[in-house]
Amino acid sequence: MQSAALDFIVDGSLSFQSPLPLELLTLWRGKCREGLLPRRSDFDWTELSPHFGQLCVVEVMPSREDLRYRLIGSRIVEVVGRDMTGRLVSETLPPAALAVYFELMDSPRPLRTHGRLHWRGKNFIRHETLLLPLAEDGRTVDQFLLEMAFLS
Repeated sequence: MQSAALDFIVDGSLSFQSPLPLELLTLWRGKCREGLLPRRSDFDWTELSPHFGQLCVVEVMPSREDLRYRLIGSRIVEVVGRDMTGRLVSETLPPAALAVYFELMDSPRPLRTHGRLHWRGKNFIRHETLLLPLAEDGRTVDQFLLEMAFLS
């Protein structure tokens, strides 16, 4: 589905061009237990090391009306041109993009988005992003693990 308001495409097919998001998706699926979502603590950071620069951790705020960037990988900061760690998602993305997170909170599943960067005149850079819901209790999404791959 293409949305002018989003400036990217939401794609449930999970058809990645970059191998790293596919590797992370496989790892996430292996952490799902008996139909429950994985917890952030289920991931050993050493197994995530090939992904570090492209990872982002977003936490759901207690009100469940916004999210906060807890970790932004160095490659993302380098390409995008700013570090949004600690900022609210609503401060950096339009409401329609925030709605994608809310949809995944209500119907947790992996999701791929892709398109061109529309930040700071970098629309010549294409990206694809894997969004993975996490839940401490296995059911209620409280964080997202994202991998943003940049395509030439």
